[in-house]
Amino acid sequence: MTDSLFRQEVLEARQNRWLGGIVLGQPLSLWLLTAFAVGAALLIVLFLILGDCTRRTRVGGQLLPDQGIATVTAPVPGTLAEVRVEEGQRVQAGEVLAVLVMPRATLVGGDTHAALQAALAERQEGLVSGFASQREQLLAQQQGLAEQIAAVQSELRQIDAELDTRRAQHRLAQQTTQRLQELRARQFVTELQLQQQQAAELEQLGLVQALERQQLGLRRQWAQLQQAERELPARLAALDAAEQRDRAGLMQESVETSARAQKVIRAPLSGAVATRLGQPGQTVQAGQPLLSLLPAASRLEAHLLVPSRAIGFISPGDAVLLRYQAFPFQRFGHHRGRVERISRSALGTGELAALLGKAPASGPYYRIVVALERQTVRAFGQDEALKPGMTLEADILGERRRLWEWVLEPLHTITGRLKQG
Repeated sequence: MTDSLFRQEVLEARQNRWLGGIVLGQPLSLWLLTAFAVGAALLIVLFLILGDCTRRTRVGGQLLPDQGIATVTAPVPGTLAEVRVEEGQRVQAGEVLAVLVMPRATLVGGDTHAALQAALAERQEGLVSGFASQREQLLAQQQGLAEQIAAVQSELRQIDAELDTRRAQHRLAQQTTQRLQELRARQFVTELQLQQQQAAELEQLGLVQALERQQLGLRRQWAQLQQAERELPARLAALDAAEQRDRAGLMQESVETSARAQKVIRAPLSGAVATRLGQPGQTVQAGQPLLSLLPAASRLEAHLLVPSRAIGFISPGDAVLLRYQAFPFQRFGHHRGRVERISRSALGTGELAALLGKAPASGPYYRIVVALERQTVRAFGQDEALKPGMTLEADILGERRRLWEWVLEPLHTITGRLKQG
């Protein structure tokens, strides 16, 4: 056997070499898949490097005015007699909003307030008629005094004229007596004639004195009548004052009676009526809400409740996307706002129940106040005003991070823990 440098298998393989080498063919689809995979990998890498994401915290809340809502409640139990305002109506501080009556029945039946008002009305009628009668009497007395004064004046004029006549007669009698005295001294007349003349003179003097006394009496009567006439206006004024005083007393009693029977509810501040809960004829209890007022010049803001697990990544100035349930975002879009302030402590159970209408399911919550970019929503070609109490959902946009930072965050967390360990 001839020794050979190569093995027999090699020699046999070389004998078939003239057929050429074996080349394995690859289909075109494999190249395309490979190129697509490489391109996708590059895109993913570029997306991770260049892309970023924003931390979103989804919470719920509602719209409230920045100055709060004034709730008008019933001060006492009773029945609403009237409600004088409508929703959306603007009112001024002190304006009457509603009237609440408190009917009470007497033992003999009937309404106490109605019975008292009827009694006061009767007293009022009696008062008016009594003072009217007294006024008529005073006016009649005034007219009678005027007539008496006129009669006294007329009588005084007559007495003055008669007194002038009597004085003239008395002077003539005096002159006659003087002449007779001269004649008596000459013995031309008898003593009897002189005495008769002196008696006639004294008679005339008596008549003059009687008329003077009568004149003095009439003048005294005239003065008294004038004094009474001057006192009548004061008596009429006193009567009017007494009537006003008594009427004021009755009015006070009526007001006090009405105040005990009804309560006038007035607006505590100027603003607009947000909601009207009470209706005329409705029976209400003390403290039951009747109306809510939106203060004038107030703006709506969103009050959001954020659980404690998410509050640490929220800060004032963060952008907020709002979705009002009354205006579906699929049709009306999102509405923007910005975090204005964050409560420093968690809300109590009572505050949460007042805001949510029920107790929260679990965990403490913080209040976040968001300033709205707009106070209206554009709907069907016109601006619709937002209303207090509208519920909403909100996405609070936090920090922006690169995607690769977000992907590598678990590694950073593990590394930090290892370093701390």
